[in-house]
Amino acid sequence: MTILLIISVVSLFSNIELITPLVVLRPFDLLVGILFFYTILRLRSHTTFIIPKGLYLFFPFIIWHVLSAFTLDMNNGIRELLQSVVIVMFGYALYKFLVVANEYDIKIFYKYVVYGFIVICLYTIIWHVINGYYVGWKRLGDTKYVFTFLPMIMGFVILFAKKRYGFLISLWIILGIILLLSGERKSWLIYIVLSLTIFSKNNVRGALPFIMITALVIMTASLYFADNYLMKKFNSIVSPSETVEFTVDDIRHGNVPESMSNAQRVFAVGVGLELFRSSPIIGVGTNGYARIVKEEYGHFPRFLTIGIHNEFFRVIVENGAIGLILFVLLWVYSVKRSSKVLSGNLIGNSKFRKHRKRVMVLVFSPLLISIFFEASGSQAMIIILVVSLMPEIFRLLMLHTVSNTHLYRTQQSQTRPC
Repeated sequence: MTILLIISVVSLFSNIELITPLVVLRPFDLLVGILFFYTILRLRSHTTFIIPKGLYLFFPFIIWHVLSAFTLDMNNGIRELLQSVVIVMFGYALYKFLVVANEYDIKIFYKYVVYGFIVICLYTIIWHVINGYYVGWKRLGDTKYVFTFLPMIMGFVILFAKKRYGFLISLWIILGIILLLSGERKSWLIYIVLSLTIFSKNNVRGALPFIMITALVIMTASLYFADNYLMKKFNSIVSPSETVEFTVDDIRHGNVPESMSNAQRVFAVGVGLELFRSSPIIGVGTNGYARIVKEEYGHFPRFLTIGIHNEFFRVIVENGAIGLILFVLLWVYSVKRSSKVLSGNLIGNSKFRKHRKRVMVLVFSPLLISIFFEASGSQAMIIILVVSLMPEIFRLLMLHTVSNTHLYRTQQSQTRPC
């Protein structure tokens, strides 16, 4: 079960897919199906079928999401229903793994997920370099998501490290340089936020060296590379308005703005607001934005007509105010419950309680930033699922700590001389 779960998680970052008339099949879908049924068959004699509370938090949003898809046509609804079923099966399998796993299983899972992320990261870099792309490593589709989540899992390694701290700091700096060269802007923001969280010790002074190193590498690399790729990316963050000065006539004449990504976001906001005004309560339907844009703006360049790169905005456009309320409540309730769990008085959770605020930032800030700046898809839905399950995940991890602490104290008392 542990191996299947590891492979399933890592497969999320694979760019392998099979396009069918109805759905796009990925290794993750097949692996989750196997994992779910294996979980049911393997554990049916050990535990009862209990649905985690986090899924009850997830169900209202995902049900509205699927119903909204059916308002467009049957195929669209079935497609979203199948995707939602796969995601729910993954969530249940993950929960059951944490219920029955011991500390060793959890360490193995975390260790090999980290290794898997590193392998995908290296493969992505090597492929781009071999093909002449020395910066901007985002041409392999889903593999680019590893640049978003690797800082989060590495952050936990550093936060709870008991040894080799200097080595881990060196790896963190190397990771920062890799993220910089990748051109994945949201990963830059995540890296800075997590650096402040891990190293500041309640003040910004402790994180200043990392911010200065990041800024220095940005300027040096931007001067080194002839195409100024990194400086353009940096400018698109600090001066977004200067990178999207274009008109419809410019587009018709084949001219493109300096930052196509920023231009697409501005275009999506303009069209999305119009669509929201046309149907503010229930939205235009899941996947309705892409369909309407293709029909009405199909003559525009393709870079403008891709999906909305902000899940909050996509929800309010496609699922309306009802969808946005369910979506926001999911986040708020999960954050509040997680904070309550982490601040509990369980015997073995002293390390969680000590770093409660940092753990909250390490988990929720990368997930929130990713959702805020990325288009909808399987990865976005998995993030929403994980957010829903985070209180249960924290509780189960701390219960394992309690069990291990209690076992250690029992062994100590038994070996103590009378």
